Amino acid sequence: MVNLPNLFSLDMHRCKPKGLWVKPPLGCIKLNIDGSSLGNSGPAGIGGVFRDSCGNTLLSFAGAIGVATTNSAELQALFKGYRVRGGSAYSLQMAIAEDRISELPTEIILMILSMLTIREAARTSVLSRRWRSSWTSIPALNFVPDTAYSYSCHWANIVDSVLSRHRGPISAFRLDRIIWCSCEDIDRWLSIVSSRGIEDLAIDFYDQYLPYKVHPSFFSCSSLVSIDLTSCKLEMPTDFEGFKFLKFLSLKTVALTDTILQTIVSMSENLEDLTLIDCEGLRNIKIISTSLLNFHLFGVFSELDLSGSLNIKDLFINWDDDGNGVWPLRQIINGLTKLESLSVTGFRLYSFYERSADGGNGGLPTIYNFLQEFEIHLNCMEVSEIMGLVCLLKKFPNLNALCLKDYEEELQPEGKLTKTNLETLNSDAMSCLAQLKKLKLVLATHCDETLDIIEFFLLNAGVLDEFFIKIGSLQNQEEKSKVAERLDSFPKASPEAKIIFS
Repeated sequence: MVNLPNLFSLDMHRCKPKGLWVKPPLGCIKLNIDGSSLGNSGPAGIGGVFRDSCGNTLLSFAGAIGVATTNSAELQALFKGYRVRGGSAYSLQMAIAEDRISELPTEIILMILSMLTIREAARTSVLSRRWRSSWTSIPALNFVPDTAYSYSCHWANIVDSVLSRHRGPISAFRLDRIIWCSCEDIDRWLSIVSSRGIEDLAIDFYDQYLPYKVHPSFFSCSSLVSIDLTSCKLEMPTDFEGFKFLKFLSLKTVALTDTILQTIVSMSENLEDLTLIDCEGLRNIKIISTSLLNFHLFGVFSELDLSGSLNIKDLFINWDDDGNGVWPLRQIINGLTKLESLSVTGFRLYSFYERSADGGNGGLPTIYNFLQEFEIHLNCMEVSEIMGLVCLLKKFPNLNALCLKDYEEELQPEGKLTKTNLETLNSDAMSCLAQLKKLKLVLATHCDETLDIIEFFLLNAGVLDEFFIKIGSLQNQEEKSKVAERLDSFPKASPEAKIIFS
């Protein structure tokens, strides 16, 4: 008797409560297995135990299997159990009391197989007759590495063989970065899956000598819901009609123009999630999408216009400065009043402000009532930076979580923060930190001012629950222990505040 590993939650009346072991019927032997990995994928191990109808342990096995996914570890434990059974003294006595694997509904079997790599899915054919050819009908084809031997496989032949034997629709087609193949191979496969109802497409051409120029058939896949491309090149055909069902678009190190990106986004009327990482050719980015909720941007650009995407709730911008300037953050987020999470790295705090004709500064013109989380880089030891931060936080009255990461810069003495400076900010800080429950402070160096600013936040965050502090220059345990003692002695506005120091 074999118990199906709990790969996902099944709402079936026959399932027993977790942790309750049931003896097999008289004359039968039950095999229980488990597999897990440290990370997914990561170092993995498997184990199993055979018991008789009295609950006596007859045989057991355990061991490491190298690097594997959690699902792969579960399956390898099952396969190991079958091999151990066949080679043990109990092989003639073992009978099947209840074959739950074969009795699973077809849709559940296909769901399980869709969670596996193509190699794992094919290997399930040994589990029962009913599973023998099920893998040829699975809707999701995942060509990703699952063993150390994956690096030496002839993947082009494997993909061709699978596609030639596959029956039915293909909703997902994923090629991992180590699947070495030619551009012509991917062109051929895209032509096939584009006519099979493809909804989820992921191609990672990383580690190849040249980026993959995406085949024109890609732009005719009108059923696509999710696109994830890495190290590819996009050239749009003139007859492109848009991706009307597309919700998720991720482009990493993809070569394309501003015009192509704007066209794809604007002609994807249901797009909700957009990620751009180190894309080549993007300079003046303009995003027009009333459906867009999440936008993550990493890389170099000169200008960013989000005025046509006012419903964004989650915005992450990491700007790698190349010396060509950038549109001020003040103008980038102007009008994005529905923001709930904002993370900006690579910018300076003053980019939220705009110099006026008389030399003064104008801050954000709008209150962001929905903003819950905010992350920014600043020089925590610079008095003007902290004063600017307090002023900025007034625009985020309901902020729940704040992350501040320090820049490593040499400051002139007149620019350094002092305790007197902080005391003048207490009244304003107490109001703008009134809702703050989580605070993360990453500091570059340790000095008296470092502790002053920590104390400043503890004194003014009245409902703070968690304060994570990391000081980069502290190397040995003795120094850390001394700082930890000082932190414990600081007064706190919030009695619930827990300091986590590393």
